[in-house]
Amino acid sequence: MHAQRIRLILFSIITIIGTFLPWVSLKGDLAKIAGPNSSAGAGGVKFFYIGLMAVIIILSVLGDKGKSLGTVKKIVSAILSLLTLGLTIKYIGDASTELTSASIGLYFMLFGSFMLLVMSFLPSHILPCFAHKFIPAPKDKSISETEEN
Repeated sequence: MHAQRIRLILFSIITIIGTFLPWVSLKGDLAKIAGPNSSAGAGGVKFFYIGLMAVIIILSVLGDKGKSLGTVKKIVSAILSLLTLGLTIKYIGDASTELTSASIGLYFMLFGSFMLLVMSFLPSHILPCFAHKFIPAPKDKSISETEEN
């Protein structure tokens, strides 16, 4: 699988994990409040985030896995990550009051959605990827010829 696709899947998963972690904490870390749940009437927000990330994961899995995403898929993933980033910044602002502050879940989502935006257009040769551990490098013929002699 192409490194760009792996990174998009990885940062989508990080963003999804953030939806399940606490979003708000009381000052002094007395208590942490998880993201919106269905009993509060805002459960759709969590599922909206998960849905956006699922679309990015599906876009990453579809098509020729050996190549980077096509232009349309890059634009769609960038738009979805911008939407996620904007919503996360809004929730961080809403969580910052005199008594409460944003917690680790919102920061996971902020990091994941920002990196999704960057990875949508960043060429794959700029950042190394852990995929090289799983994909063997091609053998250089000049090295193997010198070892035989």
